[in-house]
Amino acid sequence: MVTEKTKQQWLQTTKLKNKKPLALLFFSSKLESHLTQYTMTTTPNNSVEIIKNLLNAGPGFASFTYKSKGDGSIARYTLNLGFKYISLLEKSIQELQTKMDLKEFSNESLLAANEVMNSLQKSLEAHKNGTQSDDYTRKGLMTPLGNGVSINQDDSIQIFGLVQSKKIISEGTPKKEVKSKPITILKNQIKKDLPISKFREFALDKGAMQVMRINGDTIEID
Repeated sequence: MVTEKTKQQWLQTTKLKNKKPLALLFFSSKLESHLTQYTMTTTPNNSVEIIKNLLNAGPGFASFTYKSKGDGSIARYTLNLGFKYISLLEKSIQELQTKMDLKEFSNESLLAANEVMNSLQKSLEAHKNGTQSDDYTRKGLMTPLGNGVSINQDDSIQIFGLVQSKKIISEGTPKKEVKSKPITILKNQIKKDLPISKFREFALDKGAMQVMRINGDTIEID
């Protein structure tokens, strides 16, 4: 198991190396054995290769087919890996403030917009301090490794980025209607029109991802 101490060592080494790609650390036999031990059970057999390629890629794009755990649909996604989450939050706050200044929201919608703004500002403040907002349901469960890769508390791997495109290959089963409060529906509609809505995470699990392309290089996921 990858311990919290090991994760912090990866992050600290990255800072000491003047923010060079964390993939440099993956060539150590000790770290690779941690990953290999985990990937034998849950993630694709060549997860170590995939992570190395992602971390070495630098700012760029990755595309892959992904099978949703929820409805079983299959789609091809293209992700922007070279983005800064703080900048994404700042841009979302700026766009929402512009909409509010232009009085685009009615009374109920304005209440929802204020709640979204409050949440975005809390997230921005937290990330500037190197932490996560208390509103984040998965706070403390993930450690970002950089360039579109994070590791969960249970050692599972997540690929994250900004969705640039999505093409449905196979429709899944119809989603069951979720009964949400009116204010929740309004907040979701508001966030859908902001840059933050492009942020998405994907589980690097067996059967979920297939062929991946990273900056033009193709990797077969097995």
